[in-house]
Amino acid sequence: MSLIDAFKAFVFSSLLLLALPGKAQTNLRYHHQSIDSLTQLIAGTNDTAVLIHLYVTRERHHLELGQHAKVLEDIHQMQRLNTGLNDSSIAAQIHIEHINLNLRLHDMEVATTVGNQLKILLPYITDTVIKIEALFTMSFHYLQLQPDSASYLQCLKEVKPLVLAYGDCNLLGDFYHRTATSKLHFTLEYDSSLYYEQLSAQVIHRCPTATSVQLVDAEMNLFFGFDGIGEPDSALAHLGNARDLLLPLGDNFKLFIVYKYMTLIYEETGRKDSAYAALMQQLEHYKRYFRDNEAQIVDQAQLEMDMQLQLYKDSIQDAIVLKEQAAVVAAEKAQNNYLMIMVAILLLTAIALVIAYRKIRKDKQLIALRNEEKEVLLKEIHHRVKNNLQVISGLLQLQSNRSNDPEVKAIMAEGQNRIQSMALVHKMLYQNTSFSTLPFTEYLQKLTNHILSGYQQEQVALTIAPSTIVLSVDHAIPLGLITNELVTNAMKYAFPNRKGNIDICMCQVSPHQYELEIKDNGIGLPAHVEVEKAKTTGLRLVGVLVEQIQATFEVTRSGGTTYKIAFQQHG
Repeated sequence: MSLIDAFKAFVFSSLLLLALPGKAQTNLRYHHQSIDSLTQLIAGTNDTAVLIHLYVTRERHHLELGQHAKVLEDIHQMQRLNTGLNDSSIAAQIHIEHINLNLRLHDMEVATTVGNQLKILLPYITDTVIKIEALFTMSFHYLQLQPDSASYLQCLKEVKPLVLAYGDCNLLGDFYHRTATSKLHFTLEYDSSLYYEQLSAQVIHRCPTATSVQLVDAEMNLFFGFDGIGEPDSALAHLGNARDLLLPLGDNFKLFIVYKYMTLIYEETGRKDSAYAALMQQLEHYKRYFRDNEAQIVDQAQLEMDMQLQLYKDSIQDAIVLKEQAAVVAAEKAQNNYLMIMVAILLLTAIALVIAYRKIRKDKQLIALRNEEKEVLLKEIHHRVKNNLQVISGLLQLQSNRSNDPEVKAIMAEGQNRIQSMALVHKMLYQNTSFSTLPFTEYLQKLTNHILSGYQQEQVALTIAPSTIVLSVDHAIPLGLITNELVTNAMKYAFPNRKGNIDICMCQVSPHQYELEIKDNGIGLPAHVEVEKAKTTGLRLVGVLVEQIQATFEVTRSGGTTYKIAFQQHG
């Protein structure tokens, strides 16, 4: 298996299971407004079939926003409504939505189980569009979940007359793409697969309702086809088309994928300058993707925590209202029989308190359970991010091994160190009880140990002053990258054939003011080097990161070089 083939496997699973569509990230307001409108329509509709259609539409907006709990609620509502109708087409639609949800949640076992249930419903589906969608879903089932070439081809055979009769250009393009996939995946017929991919792309490009995301998929499919038959220039042309379509969408994950393929092809065809430029773009878009998704994860977790707090407050309010109502009833009956009413009040109050106590205890248990689920989810997110960064680091190592150019190897090593500094944060968050902060001195110790392991300079001693300071992820990642760059520069240039020391100190100078000092007693930074105007990638990266955390940066050149980064952290 070539390096490109290995990376294709990584990309396919990442695009399918991790990446949200670009429009979902840039059009959040549209999804929220659509959900509000659909919720109002649902509240004013009594027709069961219309209600199910509205729930399907709202559920897909929730899925694009990553609101998986609400997606599941809408699916359960559809199942309850269809209990009275017992409509096989609607049941199939519900199964399709359930499969899509579990693919997004990476639960392949449940997705496979629901896929087997959908297979049983196929002969009973009467709605043409739902049957087409069900057959396309089953073709994926037989391609990835339970590979079966005969069943996959049977799905294509059944769906072809339905697609041609229905006359929808998007569905026809999808059909040609799946035919190309069968040629490539099961029989390795690259020429035949490319022919069907070209048919698919022609249909999609002529389709007036085709979206930018569909056009991107068509260009990527053509790239795979031309790459498979060994035509790198044609493959690069379609990668360029996909890049031009993705830039307005702001889909940084897919742009990262496109530039990664460009890097690999440029490297294999000996175009090192182009490979380096593509590599820089690849790393930039992955950094943006990571930054955007990190904010989305925090926002979603905060939203769900607020929802749980509101549920708890509502339960307390319900108990108070129940108690007040019992008191009002007791007061009205006091005129007839004071003694009996007093006994009744005591009894009702006791019952109300018991009910309230049980309800509150149950709600507390539910909140505790959901908080535990949130912790498991956040822990899994950090674990997956760490694993993905390690995959990228491994790919850079493979790329470095393929090159004999020392400069390329050095660039790859620096990129690996930067990725390692980010991966280490997520590894520590995954291992700690807190998922938003980490002990920074411990992190620096592990980071610098990794950096020193890459240099054969036993005469350089590195010391980190002990500290109990805890930093947020928003500060730890940029400061870790800054430390990586400055320590690496010191190891490379500060001690030419001589002994020396590097001292690192993180201190708190006021309640919200902190200072990171990195000092060496080497030969010192040359006087003509202005850090703010430096052209090297490392020092430019330091300048960008200092601006990102709104810090001040000071360089002293006496007795070596001393860097001071002063910043604020609240909370």
